Amino acid sequence: MQALIEYMLEEAYRGSKDRSAERARAILKCDTELDKLRSQFFHEHLKNRARTSPKDRVAVLLVAQALERAGDHCTNLAEVVIHLVEHRSIRHLPRRRLEL
Repeated sequence: MQALIEYMLEEAYRGSKDRSAERARAILKCDTELDKLRSQFFHEHLKNRARTSPKDRVAVLLVAQALERAGDHCTNLAEVVIHLVEHRSIRHLPRRRLEL
């Protein structure tokens, strides 16, 4: 998850610097993958409860949630880059309608 967020941040920086909507769209694709990873992580971690204490489980799940939220912030940056480059907002469009 962390590597994916690092990639998203790098693409957000390069996309804004180069005025590249393609880089911003790459971030939108990564956000979907990050959401899937968080869900998988939650399911796997909750399935294997016997290995850790409840306090440790909560801490790990909160970290995963925070990483996913960081990915959401990267998505917001991508939406701003697309708005700056293409002069249109994609913020409230359903993901299926986006031309990824």
